[in-house]
Amino acid sequence: MKPVRWGVLGAARIAEAVVPAIASTPGSTVAAIASRDPARAQAFAAKHGIARAYAGYADLLADPDIDAVYVPLPAAEHATWALACAAAGKAALIEKPFATNAAEAATVVAAFADRGALVGEALMYRFHPLTRRVRQLVVDGAVGRVATVRASFSVAIPPGDIRWRSAGGGALLDLGCYCVSVLRLMAGGEPTTATARATWAEPGVDAAFAGALGFPGGALGHFACGMRAHFDCSYEIVGDAGRLRVDRGAMVAWPGEAFAIGRWSAQGETRETVPAADHYQLMVASFADAVRGRAPYAVPPDETLANLRVMDALRADAVAATAAPLAFTASR
Repeated sequence: MKPVRWGVLGAARIAEAVVPAIASTPGSTVAAIASRDPARAQAFAAKHGIARAYAGYADLLADPDIDAVYVPLPAAEHATWALACAAAGKAALIEKPFATNAAEAATVVAAFADRGALVGEALMYRFHPLTRRVRQLVVDGAVGRVATVRASFSVAIPPGDIRWRSAGGGALLDLGCYCVSVLRLMAGGEPTTATARATWAEPGVDAAFAGALGFPGGALGHFACGMRAHFDCSYEIVGDAGRLRVDRGAMVAWPGEAFAIGRWSAQGETRETVPAADHYQLMVASFADAVRGRAPYAVPPDETLANLRVMDALRADAVAATAAPLAFTASR
């Protein structure tokens, strides 16, 4: 079977991790790279052994030899260029967050459905054996009935980074998308309530964000994410019979490293090690299989839309709380 021939729109930082994963995935090859800066496209192509470098995204999309497109552009540009991929009849793997809101994402999903083309979100942590093992432990009853799921993701992002811009920026979109996904995955359902608070760097850009979700059956989820804090990437599931915790890189799970799952129960504490894996490569393999029609992509559009709807509700509550802050009276 012929390999899936990939094109890459933009030489973004995340592409430095994903492009080698595409190139090393059996049945996939990176055929072209495009950048609005011709010199940058040429340099990226030379570094990664890519045959064609285009000085514009439209030129790459016009290439009949491209089967699938990876879109690692800034979040504010995802919908625009995803729609261009759909118009060109190309399958597209869109970097997270898939879009800036659920309505925007729904428009993109509908466009691909109309063309009969595949689209998916590059939410890589969902493919790591670490994530799948923790979820399986929860399903198997390792914590009993889930009571609380909590997640944290913070990174010190330098001034001037595009994530500080109002269009598609902020902690919730960049980091909170992982946290919301973890809470929904481990709670095993969709929330019925959403409340949130944020610290704003400027209108529309949340420097820090905290949210709480209520799930059917009484489980609660809460998370915090921020762009001005020391690195933290962890999550924990607490039930009526035990607790699971994944620390240090839980939603990042760097390729090449093993990760530990901490387990607590009435029998005491144990640790389970999950071997190293490349979740980018596993993600690419899943998408390539879906392009060939072998199996559905493991993060379908319905999952992406559900995550964004929850994020929209959280953002709306945080904005409303900012407009009408609580007033407390000190007591003696």
